[in-house]
Amino acid sequence: MIESMRINLCTRVVCLLMFCLPASAADVTIQAKDASEALSEKLQAASLSVSTSKEETTTAQDLIAAARADYARLTAVLYDAGFYNGTINILVDGKEAADVPLLGSIPDVQQIDLRINPGPAFVFAQARVAPIAPGTELPQGFTTGATAKSGLIKQSARAGISRWRDVGHAKVQLTD
Repeated sequence: MIESMRINLCTRVVCLLMFCLPASAADVTIQAKDASEALSEKLQAASLSVSTSKEETTTAQDLIAAARADYARLTAVLYDAGFYNGTINILVDGKEAADVPLLGSIPDVQQIDLRINPGPAFVFAQARVAPIAPGTELPQGFTTGATAKSGLIKQSARAGISRWRDVGHAKVQLTD
């Protein structure tokens, strides 16, 4: 029994050390199919995989967590640029990051590949906030035919709400 406990304790210590020791820096590549240079730069700046791989004390677990977090971060960048039909694949040593267990037995991560296909940019078929209070100023770019950036939609809604509150309707809310 004591021998079994020693082996079990040794196994736990080895597993713990695998997650606590810094991993070698992983190579991170970003491929953004048909993306503009500006969009590619925003995707790279938003990627937690890119920044985490540059840290000196990064572990394999840190890299996997960063890769998994990048799905949401990169999606937010695409939405902010008006791309709502994109696809994102993040491969950690050839396996989709979403399928790699965060607490698995991966001692090291060598390669993270971010593959992004933004798809087509969406445009406003109709750009309207209604009803609006007199004097409401909607942001530049919130117009029919312009790229439907999520930030513009949020700014327009906030501008409408803010103006109604300014003219005495403190409880105004966005309904749909």
